[in-house]
Amino acid sequence: MLASLPGAASAEVCDKVRPYWDGSHTNMFEEVIGQLTNPFAALIVVLSILFVLQRKLIFLLFGTLLICVYALFFTDPLFLDDVNWAAKQEGCIGNQEVWWATLAGIGLFGLIRASRKMLRGWA
Repeated sequence: MLASLPGAASAEVCDKVRPYWDGSHTNMFEEVIGQLTNPFAALIVVLSILFVLQRKLIFLLFGTLLICVYALFFTDPLFLDDVNWAAKQEGCIGNQEVWWATLAGIGLFGLIRASRKMLRGWA
């Protein structure tokens, strides 16, 4: 009977997804910080930024490719399962627009730098 109540079910979902959630609704900016607490996500984002800021073209392209692959394969599928969808409805997972914009910004900045570097090499 208790499992059918929304409060009991949401507490179980949010305990699995965000164990240290305090019960308040998570906004978009707190979601970016929440995503960066995952060591894998933080490592990929930091490595991509470092590679994009390098002077060598191969590292720049690798950093852009790394962040784009991460964004395509690990960010979007997170909301395809019912657990994360229920956690988002309850508020322990915030909207992902700022997180997606951050990933897209890193990828776009890398592509612009790579294209400018390649065009300078051809001139």
